[in-house]
Amino acid sequence: MFERFTERARQVVVLAQDEARLLKHGYIGTEHLLLGLLREEEGLAARVLDTLDITAEEVRAQIARIVAPGDEPDTGQIPFTPRTKKVLELALQEALALDHNYIGTEHILLGLVGVDECVGMRILLDFDADAHKIRNEVLRMLTSPERGRARPRGQRRVRLTSETTPFLHEDNRPAQLFVACPTCATPIETISIGQPNTRFAVTVEGDRDCAVCGARWTISYTVSRQARAE
Repeated sequence: MFERFTERARQVVVLAQDEARLLKHGYIGTEHLLLGLLREEEGLAARVLDTLDITAEEVRAQIARIVAPGDEPDTGQIPFTPRTKKVLELALQEALALDHNYIGTEHILLGLVGVDECVGMRILLDFDADAHKIRNEVLRMLTSPERGRARPRGQRRVRLTSETTPFLHEDNRPAQLFVACPTCATPIETISIGQPNTRFAVTVEGDRDCAVCGARWTISYTVSRQARAE
């Protein structure tokens, strides 16, 4: 199942594990998964929760009220609870029902609201966010022309320089860079780098559609490479 997870969905699981460790819990529960969804801010699930005025800080406070912290930090592999496993299974079912060939953060959120008797859902209900409201908002964002656009922070700008990125292969063949879809990690823009020892610069702004998940993104980036001094 995890091979279907997008990069952001995998990061949600990693962040959930971090939250469990911070709370000294020896398990990854649905409450930790909810925090992971909120902390992966560029995921569609976080944008849905943002429209419902749910923040990581408020959820963390609710968890502290409902679940006592543990005594000892867990340094090993932290297991999923049965309900968390159920959420992830439902995430796959939600993706298949939507005819998606990937599991994104939105599918995990839909899986979460599909498990009634769990701490994560209890917290969402505390914020007046029931399963019906969340599902409708997810579906609205999935079908909205603005789906892939970031929240009102303006366009995201990516700058790559030769000091931080290997522009050329070891045999000096022109390299390529990729701009990946933040939802499913599919390349939506390919940048071919010029021949060795030449100046290279390009600045691009515009909309790109992801061929896999259908998201539309407004991208803005600058790529540059200076000629190497002889």
